[in-house]
Amino acid sequence: MRSLLLAVLWFFPLLTFAAVEKVEAYDMSVFKNDVKKYYKTVERARSNDLTQRIHAASGYFLGKPYMLFPQGEGKRGKYDQKPTYRTDAFDCVTYVEAVIALSLANDYKTFEKFLMQLRYKNGRLGFITRNHITSVDWNKNNSPWVKDITNEITDNQGWPVTQFARVMIDKGGFFRVKADSPLYLLKEITPKEEDKRREVLTRFAYKQQPQDGTMLYIPLTRLFNKKQKPNEALFKQIPDGTIVQIIRPNWDVREKVGTNLNVSHMGFAIKKDGKLYYREASSIDKKVIDILLTSYLKKQLKSPTVKGIAVFKVVVPA
Repeated sequence: MRSLLLAVLWFFPLLTFAAVEKVEAYDMSVFKNDVKKYYKTVERARSNDLTQRIHAASGYFLGKPYMLFPQGEGKRGKYDQKPTYRTDAFDCVTYVEAVIALSLANDYKTFEKFLMQLRYKNGRLGFITRNHITSVDWNKNNSPWVKDITNEITDNQGWPVTQFARVMIDKGGFFRVKADSPLYLLKEITPKEEDKRREVLTRFAYKQQPQDGTMLYIPLTRLFNKKQKPNEALFKQIPDGTIVQIIRPNWDVREKVGTNLNVSHMGFAIKKDGKLYYREASSIDKKVIDILLTSYLKKQLKSPTVKGIAVFKVVVPA
């Protein structure tokens, strides 16, 4: 459970009520050059097979350190001036975003374009436009590139095995929490400027209406029997290179983040040597790892809130 709680906190800094937290200086050219190196040196980086690209891009970062909240809006950001992207450390969402962008693009320029589209609504850089909440922001705004195929996984009679994870997302509550959270900045600002920035978030928060974040998911009770043996027929239907999201229906984390949620983690289903692995930025192992998907999910059977998974396929935009 601890790993999933840490993973979801990618969206929500802990409420320490520190006025400003100092961001260490960084050089974006380091990350830019790493992306360019990837396209030059990784053989499958330009494969015509998108699944092979996902294998290559996700594998490129195996072993990289886990870091909570690694990215922001860069040096011009008002609330979070951490790098717009990085290649040296990830949390679960920034890892998935980097892999998708590398896989869809053919070079650095298009990589950067895809990454902005994945991370921000309409690709518009900004804290308010960032896809903070998976069910109502990330999944919906990225539908041109990320297709929900959860309902395509069926039982032996061809019927979907899905259920609904229902939740109402309180984005007003989310941004009210954000307005009281630390600002991550490269340099100190005056108290007056800090108050002004927080006031903008507060005004935005009070304009927000609740949003329906209902999702389809495959229950763990269908993926495993009462003896905790995996349903191999279902696991075999999870396509190679797809995104697997961990579902906690109507997860009550309002005290920390201002709203209930449905999704707490994500990673890739990767088939190798005839087995299906979960390739993830792990907060427990503190790095990007491969773990058998059945092993990972079997551990979640003990959780009172983790109920299943949703599966998304990366697609080339029309």
